[in-house]
Amino acid sequence: MRFHLDPEGRSPSALSRILVIGLVLFDLLILALAGWSLRQSRRQHVERAETATHHLAQVLEQNILATVHEVDLSLLAVKDEAERNDLPEGRKRIQDHLEAQVSRVQILHGLRTTDADGLVTRGTALPAGPPLSVADRDYFQIQKDSPATGLFISRPSIGRLTGKWDLHLSRRIERPDGRFAGIVYGTITLDELSRSLNQIDVGPHGSISLRGEDLSLLVRYPALTGREEMLGNRTVSGDFLNAIRSGQAIAHFTAPSVLDGAIRTYTLRRMNNPRFHILVGLSQQDYLEDWRRERLMAGLAVFGVLALSVLIGWTVRWAWRQQVADRAQLARQEEKYRMLAENALDVTWTADAEGFLTYVSPTLVHHGAMPPEVDGGTSGSQTPLGRVHAQLWSRLDTVRTLPPGSQPFKHEVLELAFQTREGPLLHTEVRVRVLWGPDGRVQGFQGVTRDITERKAAEKALRESEGRFRTLFYDAPVGHALNRLSDGWFLASNDAFAAITGYTTDELNALNYWDLTPKDYMEQEAAQLQSLKTTGHYGPYEKEYLHKDGRRIPVLLEGSLVTDPDGTDLILSVVSDITERKQGELAREALIRELKQALEDVRTLGGLLPICSSCKKIRDDHGYWNQIEAYISEHSEAEFTHGICPECAEKLYPGMGPKHP
Repeated sequence: MRFHLDPEGRSPSALSRILVIGLVLFDLLILALAGWSLRQSRRQHVERAETATHHLAQVLEQNILATVHEVDLSLLAVKDEAERNDLPEGRKRIQDHLEAQVSRVQILHGLRTTDADGLVTRGTALPAGPPLSVADRDYFQIQKDSPATGLFISRPSIGRLTGKWDLHLSRRIERPDGRFAGIVYGTITLDELSRSLNQIDVGPHGSISLRGEDLSLLVRYPALTGREEMLGNRTVSGDFLNAIRSGQAIAHFTAPSVLDGAIRTYTLRRMNNPRFHILVGLSQQDYLEDWRRERLMAGLAVFGVLALSVLIGWTVRWAWRQQVADRAQLARQEEKYRMLAENALDVTWTADAEGFLTYVSPTLVHHGAMPPEVDGGTSGSQTPLGRVHAQLWSRLDTVRTLPPGSQPFKHEVLELAFQTREGPLLHTEVRVRVLWGPDGRVQGFQGVTRDITERKAAEKALRESEGRFRTLFYDAPVGHALNRLSDGWFLASNDAFAAITGYTTDELNALNYWDLTPKDYMEQEAAQLQSLKTTGHYGPYEKEYLHKDGRRIPVLLEGSLVTDPDGTDLILSVVSDITERKQGELAREALIRELKQALEDVRTLGGLLPICSSCKKIRDDHGYWNQIEAYISEHSEAEFTHGICPECAEKLYPGMGPKHP
C-alpha cells in the first residue's frame, strides 16, 4: 500500500483528519443499526411470547371447562337420582350410580352424598367406622345457606380422606318440598389437576397458575415443592394486580414472579362459569434464548467491523509513516552494519573460487594478520588466501572434489595460528561456509574469524595452575582430601591421606567421610559443618578416623569451602596423623601420675617441732603431747626398735653394764 507524501515525507494532515472522521461516523452508523435491529428483534420475540401464552391460556380454559363440565354432569346425575330415590330401597341404586360416575370420570378421586346435617351417607372410597362429617366445610355451608348457588367450587384444603390438597365441587340436594336434604360433592386432588396442566408445554422455565373466583391459588405448574402453604393464598401484587383491576377478560404483562423471581411474559384469562383466573407465563430465559444468540452474533459482528475499521485506519496511517521511517532505517542499518563489520571482534572475509580474497574486515588487518598491501574492505581482492594461511587454503581447496551443495565445515571449527607482521602468533577460530553456484560449481567461500589468543593464554595459565595444584595436593607429605559438601563423598585424595586410613585412593572414592567417622563424633562433625557453611572454614580440630583394619587413628583436621566450575560446593581438607603425638602425651601423663603417686608415698617432717625440754614429748597440731617415737612413726616412714645406751644402762643398772678399759 503506497501513498503520495509531501516533499518532506510527512502524511497530509487534512487527509488524516478526513480519514479519522469518516471511520468514526461509519462506526457510529454500524452501532446504531445494530442497536435498532436488536431492539426490533426483541420486541418481536416478546410479541410472539404474548401470542403463545394467549393461545395456551385459551386451550387451558377449554380443557378446564371440559373437565368441570364433565364433573358437573356427574354431580347433576347423582343429584337427580338422589332426589327421585330417597326411599331406602333406592339408596342402593344411588350408591351404584356414584361408583359408575367415578369410574367414568377419571379425574374424580371420589363422589359422595351427605344428609342435611353434613354426615356422608353414601359415596366411594369411604373408610369403615362412624360417618364422616363435612358440616364445617365451605362447600357444604354455602349449599345449605344459599339454595340458588348451583355448582360451587371450594378453596383448596387438605382432604380428611386423601390427606392431600383437594378441590371439592358440590351441588345442593333438595326434598320434594324444596327443603335442604344434603349435598353431592366430588373430590379432585390438586395432583391430578396439576398432571393435566403438565400436558401444556410452557418451556423449561414457564409457569401455569389457576386461581379461583376469590383469587385463591388452586394449582400451579411447576409445583410449589416445599411451599405448599401458598396453595389457597389470595395475595397478588404488581402488574398481576393491575391486570385484575383492569376488569379485562384477557390481559398481557411482563413481570418477575413473586414465587421464584423469574421474569415471564404472562397472559391472564378470566373464566365466567366457573369463575377461574388462568395465568400462563413464558420465561424470558426461554423465549429470548434465540434473541440472545442474535445479540451475541451482532455484538461479535459489530466488534469485528469496529476492529476492522480501526485496523484499516491504523494500517493506512502506519503506511504513511513507514515510508519515511524505512528510508531513515535503511540509512541507519547501512551505517550500523558498516561499523559492525569494521569494528567487530569476530571479523568476516570472503574469497572467490580461486582463493583470492574479495573482502576482509579491517579488524583482521589491524591485528597484523594480513600482508601489508591488504588494507581491509574490498581492497584485498588481489591477495591469495594461500599467502595469508597456506594450511587454511589447502583445506578449502579440497571441496572441489565433493558433491555440489556439500558443507564439510558446517560443524567444524578450525583453530589456526597466524604469524602477525609484528612477530607474535595470533590464535584464531575460523568457521567457513562454501558458496555453490546453480551449476554445481564452487563460487567462493565465506568465513568468520575470531581472535582466541587471550583464551589460549588463559588456558595455558589454567593448565599450569592445575599442575601446581596437583603437585601441592597429591605430593604433599600431609593428607589432602576433596569431598562433596552435599553428601560427603570423596572425589579425590592423596597417598598421604590413604596411608592414614589404610584404604587406597580408588577405595576412598567409593566412600564418604561419614564412613570413616565414629558415631560418637557425629555431634562434633555437625558443628564443624555448620561452621564451614557459615564462615567458609572449619577447624583445626581433633577427631579419630576408622582405619580399614578397624583401629581408630587420631587425626588433626582443617579445611575450607571451595566451589568447582559447575557451582558444586566442595570441602578441601588437610589431615595430619597425630598418633605419635598422642602416644607421647599418654606417656607424659603416665609419668606425671607416677611422680604424683611417689610424692604421696613420701611423707617428710619439716618446720619447727614444739618439744618438751624435760620429757622430750612433742605437741601435735591439736595441742596434744605425744611420745617422740609415736609422733615420728605417725608422720614418717620410720619405725622404732627399743634398746638402752651404755650411759643409761650404767645409770639404771649399776654394775650390770659392760666394762670399758
